[in-house]
Parts: sequence; C-alpha cells; structure tokens
Amino acid sequence: MIAMSPILNAYFQADLFGKFIFFSLFILSIASWVILLHKMYLAKKLKLLNSRFEKKVQANNENILSITINSNLTYPYLNIYKSLKDKTLEILNKNRFFINEKKKVYMSSKDIELIDSHLDVEILKQTKLLEKNLFILPTVVTLGPFLGLLGTVWGILITF
Repeated sequence: MIAMSPILNAYFQADLFGKFIFFSLFILSIASWVILLHKMYLAKKLKLLNSRFEKKVQANNENILSITINSNLTYPYLNIYKSLKDKTLEILNKNRFFINEKKKVYMSSKDIELIDSHLDVEILKQTKLLEKNLFILPTVVTLGPFLGLLGTVWGILITF
C-alpha cells in the first residue's frame, strides 16, 4: 500500500465543507505566491530600467529637459520625468508667449510650486500603480488563521 501524506489523507477523509476549507486555504496560498513572485519580478525589472534612466539623466545633466527616451516601456522614473518635462515646457512656453522681449524666460516661484504639486500627484499615481494588488496579502494573512481554526472546529464537531 502506498503511504499518503497526512494532508492528502485529511483532505480525502473530510466532508464537503472540510474540502472547501482546504481548497480555500490552497487558493489563498497560491494567490499570495503569485503576487509575491510578480512583485519580485517587477522590482527587479524596474530597478534595471530606473538605473538606465538615471545614467541618462546624469549624462545629460546640463540640459535635463532635452533627454529623449525611445522606449515603449513605461516605468515610474520615466513617467515622472515625462510629467515634469511636459509641465515645465508648458509653463516656459506660456511665459515666453506673454513676454514680448527676446530675452531668456524664467519661471516664477508660483510656477515652481505648480510643477511641484504636479509632480506630487504624478508620484502618488506611480506609487499607486506599484502597490496595486498588495491589499490581498494582508487579507490572506488575516483570513488564513481563521480558516484554519474553522477547519479545526469543524473537524472536532464532525468527530463527536
């Protein structure tokens, strides 16, 4: 006779509700591992892309608004940079339009505050995208012990 693991043995001896508890714990475990592995892959990929972008910024730090990225990939540093570049050029063009003289155009402190608030919003958007689906992990951590306890209580109730 082939020896079965105690977990499989308990599963096959359980009634329908007991099997549901086993299945729920299994699904929650799989979901946790999928999210963990996906976030690890994403972190590794973003670290590489962000370091490449950082090198480009350091190489062009004389004129930071002239950096061009020919990439279909989107990642946090690039999205924040594009947002900064677009908003800064928009404000500079607006200031250039309203100044009649042919001198250099500067930004006022209000313009810089506007860019700062715009960047804060963009950083929040990027953070939200990176934290997507992380709410599942605390839910699983909270739900797992309760399902285990429910399975224990259910097993005791069925026994007697």
